[in-house]
Parts: sequence; C-alpha cells; structure tokens
Amino acid sequence: MDNKKVCKIVQDLLPNYIDKLTSEDTNRYIEQHLKECNECKRLLEDMKRDIKLKDESMQKEEVNYMKKFKNKMRGLKSIIILFVIFIIIISGLIIGRKFAIVLEISNKAQANKETDNIHIVEYYYYEGNITKMEQFKLADKIKYSYTMETPEGIITETTYTNETEKGFLRHTYLEIDNKKYACLNSGVNRDFITENLLYSTNWGELLKYSINTTIESTTFRGKECYYLTNIPAYVGGRYERLYIDKETGLMVGSSKIDTSINSAMPIESVYEYNIVTESDFKEPEIEDYKIVDNLEGLLEREQ
Repeated sequence: MDNKKVCKIVQDLLPNYIDKLTSEDTNRYIEQHLKECNECKRLLEDMKRDIKLKDESMQKEEVNYMKKFKNKMRGLKSIIILFVIFIIIISGLIIGRKFAIVLEISNKAQANKETDNIHIVEYYYYEGNITKMEQFKLADKIKYSYTMETPEGIITETTYTNETEKGFLRHTYLEIDNKKYACLNSGVNRDFITENLLYSTNWGELLKYSINTTIESTTFRGKECYYLTNIPAYVGGRYERLYIDKETGLMVGSSKIDTSINSAMPIESVYEYNIVTESDFKEPEIEDYKIVDNLEGLLEREQ
C-alpha cells in the first residue's frame, strides 16, 4: 500500500489510539508504523502535547471557576450573616423600646396607685349590663360606689370606709329603685382598686410582656395614650387591647375578646388627682334609709 495512504489511515486512528479506544491488533499496526514513520510519530507527540495543554487549560478554568464560586458563596454567606445580624439588632431595638415603655408604664402606674388624693370612674361590662364604679380616696378615707341598670331598676351601692383608732369603720348604703337600705359598720370590704396590669418587680416578666405585645401611640378620649394589642393572657386576662394613659401609666380604656363572659373588667376608666375633698365623704341622712343587719341576699329578696 502507498505510504501516504498508510500515514493517512494511521493519522485518522491516532485520536482513538491516544484515548485507548483501538483494538490490540490496531495498536500493534499503529505502533509498528510509528517506528518507521517519523512524521506520524511527531504528529502523535504534537497531539499528546495539545491534549495535555488542553487538559491543563481546562483544569485551570475549573480551578478558577471553583475559586469564583467559593468567593461568591463566601460573599453571599457574609451578606446573609450581616442580614441576620441586622434583623437581630432591629428586633432587639424594637423589643428594647417596648420594654422601656412597659417599664415606664409599670412604674408610673405603681406610683399613682399610692397617691393620697384620687378620684376614679370606671365602666364595667358585667352580666350583660354596663356598670359604673366610682372611687374616692383622701388619705385614710375611701368611698366606693357602683351603679347598675337592671330589668328590675337602678341599683346603687355606696360604701364609706374610714380608718379609726379602733380599726376600719364601714357604712354601706344600698338603693334599689326607690327603696333605701343602710348597713352601719358593715362587713363589706371595699378596697381601693386601680388597674396596673403590667406591674411586676420581675424584669423577666416585663420582657415577656414586651416580646409579642404591639405598642403604638394614639389618643383616647382626648388623652395621649399607648395602644397595646396582642397582650399576653396572663397579663390582660381576656383583654384584647388596652389604652394606657402616658401621663399616669394607668388603663383608661380596653376591650375584651369575649364580652359574653361575665367578669369584672373595666372597659373605660377616668382618673383625676387632687380634686377629692372632705365633702365627697359626707354620708346621706340616715333617716331616709331602713337599717338592716347585713345586705347579703337583700337584692334577691327585693327582686
């Protein structure tokens, strides 16, 4: 066979020979020819060198690609970490702000509970009716009254409490529609009550109040207030939202999640300071009232 044709055949087989795809007989044929043909031998060496350079180039590209990929991932990881840190800082600032407000509310409310001159009017939802509760405090004197409208008429109960050397002296006056009863030195205990729902000496508890509770500034009945929602159940009972007076830290308005439940929860409160005088504790003329030993069961008997 013509040498040129043999070279052409061998040269066509060289790529497969390099990749070890040729048979043993073909390999022997190619290797025998390479011993006799310097041109094909040089071509084989050139092809191997080109393949080696190509492999090295591809490896280099792969290495560069992996480096770029790792750099991108490292950059992405840094961005994610910074974002998480940013979220943590913002969340911390938000919770910190709410904690500061809750602490302020708690401290102010507690301070205002201890005042010696205060008048409170509260409206309750109870037994399907709105009840008005009113309290007066002047030093050791307390006046407590509530008014409830029922199908049987208007019920008003007022208790005067005065601390004396012999203890507490309490007189209670009850009006059922047009009937009046008085129980002198009664056993009815009417402690002075102010709502400080967020009070706690445990800062951990106050922090719990701050995490989920949302706090916004608003006005309620013309007062600058904090508007609280998502209140923890152990703080507000069945309260759904609260309006807290910024000046006093005390609750001035609220709503309940379930108003069908009979529970003594004020839905609106008014606080006034340094307006109570001795005249607010002037008891009614006893001649207008029927004296009874106690008031227990009296409402049921009258109804």
